[in-house]
Amino acid sequence: MASDKRGTHVESKLLDLFVKAEALASEVHAEHERDAAVRRQKEIESHRLHELERQIERLHRNAVQWRRAQRIRAYIQAMAARLKAPWSWPSSGNLHPC
Repeated sequence: MASDKRGTHVESKLLDLFVKAEALASEVHAEHERDAAVRRQKEIESHRLHELERQIERLHRNAVQWRRAQRIRAYIQAMAARLKAPWSWPSSGNLHPC
């Protein structure tokens, strides 16, 4: 049978173990919170990167369309200039500028 002194010693160690277990649980909880914050930050950064990539793609499409529109405008201006040129009627029946 254990003496009172030994029983008291085990009880005091048990209290220390509970205090240490609570401290460890708090540390684990804090670590989980930090990990969750890092995960949320990475998700935000990933979403922002995806949005920037979409904007770049849209701007690239717009630039391609703008260059195409410039070529069409240049073609129309050239055709308009040709239409304003004096015309002659060759024997083949086709219109050609003089």
